[in-house]
Amino acid sequence: MNQSVDPCENFYDFACGGWVHRHPIPEDRPSVSQFSLIWDQLKAQLRSLVEKPPQDSEPGFIHKMKHMYRSCLNTSLIDSYAEEPLQRVLRALGGWPVVEGPGWDASRFHWLDALIQYRNFGYSHNTLLALVVVPDFRNNTRFIIFVSKRRFREQF
Repeated sequence: MNQSVDPCENFYDFACGGWVHRHPIPEDRPSVSQFSLIWDQLKAQLRSLVEKPPQDSEPGFIHKMKHMYRSCLNTSLIDSYAEEPLQRVLRALGGWPVVEGPGWDASRFHWLDALIQYRNFGYSHNTLLALVVVPDFRNNTRFIIFVSKRRFREQF
């Protein structure tokens, strides 16, 4: 509340003005809310927890999580590998027409085999594509597999 404003003159500024003045909207966001403030605090707390060195008293999964987080931040190591890990996976899956060019043989590629191999590598089938089973809106006694592009969420 902004009690310096007469509610009869400008009720919005009276009721919300204090919030607006205390929480300006950053350039990189469309809005600020209680939820976004809590989310920002949660991300900061999580970041401070995972950036602390692992303690002997912590469970093994915490050690693995902290190691994974640090490995994601090691951009020089990631850059040294370049695209080789991705190319290795793509070759094992049967290639990719964009990379292979006219030499790619579509008759040798089988989607189901590639998906199984991808899962055998330890990746989720939803990493690159979103696969969802939904009711068929034309016939509600059937279900269809809906394939769409993967949406990537906000980064930490």
